[in-house]
Amino acid sequence: MGTQADKETSRTSPPPAEAQSRVLVVDDEFAVRMLLANVLKRECDCEVMEATDGLDAQPILLREHPDVVVTDLRMPRMGGLALLQWATENGLRPVWIILSGAGSFRDAVKAIHLGAFDYIPKPMESNDSLVITVRNALRQRKLERERARLLREVEQRNTRLRSQVCHLDRACRLLSEQAKTIEQDLHRAERIQRALLPQHPPAMEGLAFHSAYRTSRHVGGDLYDILPIGPRQVAFYVADAAGHGVSAAMLSVLLKNRICPCEGRPPRPRQPRDVLEDLNRCLVAECKAPGLFITCAYGLLEGEPRRLTVASAGHCPALLARPDGAIESIEHTGPAMGLRADARYEQCESPFGEGARLLLYTDGLLDALAAQAAGGVERLCDLLRGDRGAGKDLVGRVLSAAGGEPHADDMTVLLVAAAGEPSSLDHGQQRDVSAEPPAETAAEGDGGLLVGERDGRFVVSVEGKGDWTHSTVLHDACQDVLEEGQAVRMDLSHCPQVDSTFLGTVHELTVEAEQRRVPIDIDGVQDPVRRQFEELGMEQALQHMHPTAPDRPPQMTPLAAGGSDDNAHRRRIISAHEHLAALNATHREEFLRLVQAMRKEMELCQSR
Repeated sequence: MGTQADKETSRTSPPPAEAQSRVLVVDDEFAVRMLLANVLKRECDCEVMEATDGLDAQPILLREHPDVVVTDLRMPRMGGLALLQWATENGLRPVWIILSGAGSFRDAVKAIHLGAFDYIPKPMESNDSLVITVRNALRQRKLERERARLLREVEQRNTRLRSQVCHLDRACRLLSEQAKTIEQDLHRAERIQRALLPQHPPAMEGLAFHSAYRTSRHVGGDLYDILPIGPRQVAFYVADAAGHGVSAAMLSVLLKNRICPCEGRPPRPRQPRDVLEDLNRCLVAECKAPGLFITCAYGLLEGEPRRLTVASAGHCPALLARPDGAIESIEHTGPAMGLRADARYEQCESPFGEGARLLLYTDGLLDALAAQAAGGVERLCDLLRGDRGAGKDLVGRVLSAAGGEPHADDMTVLLVAAAGEPSSLDHGQQRDVSAEPPAETAAEGDGGLLVGERDGRFVVSVEGKGDWTHSTVLHDACQDVLEEGQAVRMDLSHCPQVDSTFLGTVHELTVEAEQRRVPIDIDGVQDPVRRQFEELGMEQALQHMHPTAPDRPPQMTPLAAGGSDDNAHRRRIISAHEHLAALNATHREEFLRLVQAMRKEMELCQSR
């Protein structure tokens, strides 16, 4: 038997520096664990180990000394917070990344206080945040090992070099606090950028200005402004800098500082084309780095009756709505600014009488509309043509058509209306990461199944997201009913989102019902879910689909989704995707790759 000192050495001794980086994923959900492991192997070039909960992870931590531990907080037997505390007490020092799910924000904060590197909220919008965080953690781990090596070398030399050790120590501490510092700086930058936006709309007789400004991150590349020049003269613009984040924000700030809407004494408005040409020359001279450019739609209203003059540097089409419902699309009149110094810009003139409306926006709005399958410019034309109410309400409907936040790109809308109505500027809400998210936001994506019987039919209602965790019990319950010849009615009116396993399961049940000649109905399907059925070519399921929700049974009971084992879930995922692969050649290769991966996973599990 070894001494206590030997045991402590075996616990704390890191693997050799040349060894491949190792990550331990601890999560009780098989599909989540498998997804995280596959993503990290592919994107982070590391060896990945897996554990189902804290107790399962303890011997792996003692034996393998992983560099990074990615752990869920809420797990049976032992959760992530208890595991972190145990590891700290036992002298284990991996870098900890916490997956914070619904209702566990306070525990995530406590984990950070205990030394966790970062936390990521579940469910994740994408894998990017996890990959970036793990890469940073692995880099920190390597830096820590390098620091330890340098410290040993310095100690072996002489005391004259000990000052350098102190510098290295401070550098490491600065690196560990870098994420927090950047976050604080981004919050300050967001406040500064919002301060650059117009805070109060100008009071101009017969004109109203309505805006909506949303950034995809703390800071963005969108910018707009309203610039009164005289009693009946006003210039305005909407600009969009290339990219996202700090560089785009700085480019938009440069545009605001360099724009010159008027000249002379008393001030006279400059023509839009002249403003854009001067801005372009300035940007080309001051921003020589490749990939830096900015689009801008610039308008000027002047005269009595008012006339509108617009010039556009590579920007989205401006939409001019006439009182009679006609829509004029004003395309860009020259290239984006910052690309070449000799660019020239034309301008368009048009009367802007009572009831006219001009809509300017950035391409983030078009992307958001496309993500909602709501069309692009055509959808905006429909909204302009069909809405003669207050301009503020029209901007609100434009935002609603673009879907809820967060958006993939910055999004700005500016509506100029020839109407005697109050103006409204909406710059959204500043993010506050110190505030705990509301329970309904943290729990987004959770779902469940309710079952009952009405008019001799078996009714199953999907409450929340329909995903793989519910697909096995849904299939088994409905299959038993179909075998007995009883009709089935699925109520999806409370189901805003589904995954591919759920879709494949619904298709299987539809096929089986048709083969047995038993009625099956899929009711209350929301438009986003229906589009998923359509994209996969699920014609049989679509034939049984109805938009209206059925009357619910007077009593419905929960159908537990946790009774199936991991292999049952794997078999369900495989079967569902095999059926989907047979439906549509477009997605066949993608689905078959998943089926192949799941089969290999099953083989590995059975061989253990």
